[in-house]
Amino acid sequence: MILVRATIPSSEVEPVHCGDGVEAQAVRIHLSNDSLVVYNIYKPSPKRLEAGELLTQATQELLLIAGD
Repeated sequence: MILVRATIPSSEVEPVHCGDGVEAQAVRIHLSNDSLVVYNIYKPSPKRLEAGELLTQATQELLLIAGD
């Protein structure tokens, strides 16, 4: 779950596919002159993370990737 303070302009984003059984959530934080997409990714140990689409997105916009 991604929580964003109500006073911070943000919107939910449809996350890119990160692999079967991999859970991903994303929000866009609207900054004064730009935006930042924040991803929260959970990958169970037997599953494989497919990061190709995610890394492509990272070359096109500001992206923060986090998880446990």
